[in-house]
Amino acid sequence: MKKKLAYLLAYLSLCGACAISTDKQLSVENKSIITPLIFSKVEVKNEYESPCTFKKDPHKRLDNTPPFDKATKIEAISFDLEKYTEELSVQKKGHKAPVEIVNDTLFVAYVKHRYFLNPSQTQKLFETLVFNQGEDSGKMRCYEPREVLVFYQGNKPFAFLELCFSCKHWRNYKTDFKDFCDQKWETLGTFFPAKDE
Repeated sequence: MKKKLAYLLAYLSLCGACAISTDKQLSVENKSIITPLIFSKVEVKNEYESPCTFKKDPHKRLDNTPPFDKATKIEAISFDLEKYTEELSVQKKGHKAPVEIVNDTLFVAYVKHRYFLNPSQTQKLFETLVFNQGEDSGKMRCYEPREVLVFYQGNKPFAFLELCFSCKHWRNYKTDFKDFCDQKWETLGTFFPAKDE
């Protein structure tokens, strides 16, 4: 027994770093075979490439932070960019952008899904956009937006945040949102149930 233990210790000292893996079909109770695996290097990678830091500012509230301070309601809209692009190429006319506000009227191309946020969703959106800070995670330059958050005062739209989840870029219209780090995009995605349809 002592010899077996000595051999085992010697083997472990030679391999440097070992991990235990078990056959999926065999449980520990069924005396599964334990196999030592040798790794030259173990690298632990952060789940997020551009992680956010949540920094709550007690001086910033819904009633004093633009554009939330003017907004009486906020609408989340998903639209079909492909149909809009096809229409422009066929007719060679139309709006330059798929989302516009002209004379207090909102234009959105080919709406797929839309709804107004409730108070708890509005608070969540506020905290996500204002308190989550970090390096912008958008690396690609495709910019094919399919979602937009529209801010209304009464029934008049006055500002919006257009979003492209594919390349993680955005367009502000009378808003000044920034620091679009990974968890911010992750949370923003939850406001659009039709995002992946």
